[in-house]
Amino acid sequence: MPPDRFFINSSSAYRMACAAIFIATAIRGGDAVEFKEYNLTLTLPPIENATTQINPTEDCRQVWEGSMGGSRIKITFLAFPMSKFHLINPDDALTFVVDNQVKLDPALKLLKRETVIGPYGSVAHAGFLHATMKRNAPSGIVDSGYMALCGAAINDAYAVEVFSTPPADAGTSATIANFLKKGIVYNGKVYDLKWTDQEALDRWKRDVPPEVKGAPEIRRTKHYIIFTNSSSGELFAKKMEECYDTIQKIYPFPETPPRRLMPVFLFRTSDQYNLYYSKIAGVSVEAASKSKGHAWRDYYATSYDAPNDPVHIHEATHQIFMNRLWLSGGGSWFQEGVAEFVTTKHNDRNDASRMVKKHQSPPLPEFVKIQSLLYSPSDAKREGDTGAARYKEAALLIEFFHEAPALKAKFPQFLAAIGKLLPNDADAIDAAFKTLYNTSIAEMDAAYLKYCESRN
Repeated sequence: MPPDRFFINSSSAYRMACAAIFIATAIRGGDAVEFKEYNLTLTLPPIENATTQINPTEDCRQVWEGSMGGSRIKITFLAFPMSKFHLINPDDALTFVVDNQVKLDPALKLLKRETVIGPYGSVAHAGFLHATMKRNAPSGIVDSGYMALCGAAINDAYAVEVFSTPPADAGTSATIANFLKKGIVYNGKVYDLKWTDQEALDRWKRDVPPEVKGAPEIRRTKHYIIFTNSSSGELFAKKMEECYDTIQKIYPFPETPPRRLMPVFLFRTSDQYNLYYSKIAGVSVEAASKSKGHAWRDYYATSYDAPNDPVHIHEATHQIFMNRLWLSGGGSWFQEGVAEFVTTKHNDRNDASRMVKKHQSPPLPEFVKIQSLLYSPSDAKREGDTGAARYKEAALLIEFFHEAPALKAKFPQFLAAIGKLLPNDADAIDAAFKTLYNTSIAEMDAAYLKYCESRN
């Protein structure tokens, strides 16, 4: 599994501060600011006693500061090359920005995260987030509100952030949200949803190592674009659509508005796949050889073995959750749990259930904090503590929310709520359980034990 599947690693090149040339100005509601290099126009909300920072450095293009509704307001416009930070879509950009904010403020608490549809960039959607945080100020640590919208403009991702200190009241928050969702308009080139042949060829040349000779065969299905040098491309394309249908039945989700086809790299041999994985993830070929397939960023990559290998539907689940549903949060327990639940049958999870009943599985408040089920350190109390065993435990936990009589009616809401949380945030998960089920995470752990004790 690539190291940053769930949370994109950032760089010190991302800057929250800007070189300041301050210009006092009044910003009336409806004032428009054009950023021609990104084909973007921002229609600003009204800000009193405003100043503007121009000629900033690094990734921060412009800042506006003033007051609104009793709060001090700061709006930043950031842009950064997508290729430099391995960003693929607006959700990646939002995760990248939030990652940096969490490093500055580990106490950031997510209130809402969603995908919004509109003319926000080269793809017609953007990521929106509302949170609270604590910030350093001359007076000390202060509570602030934080909203952000991230989009993609061909080669560059952008973010518009709004900080409010103290957190904006309901009316001001509505004004800020309206600005972010309706006041940002893109008027530039948009991507071909089915990919042009040249785009597909360029992607192959960019990502596939030169040792893998020859141009790929390109196959398009309803949801996927298959890049392959295998003669099994047609059969595999059919299998991927079957996986999609199965995943959609287990996790019912509506077809989203038009999206780019999801890329799948199918290599003729495992050696070719290992070379690809090694290059794109920056790992050794030996490390890459331990994987049969992986979903990362926007793609799924594998080599042809058997079309019914469970790795395909497992990784297809990751790809759909990341690139169709934008539910890439929660943590390893959630991400691997939903993928393994699709892959396994009821009896495959019996050993995991016995571990829970023997109290040899970490209690729920601890389990959700494990950053990687695959690479977590061994627990001396456990028998046969392996990544595979942890995955089965995660799948069992998803089974619990999917099938327990008191919980199953709200399973879709469970997926939507947990998948949008920051990874491994036990407090946020506890709050989500209280909101959905009026149950704390500790009480949920007790209910989980009872479920396993009564499970056939």
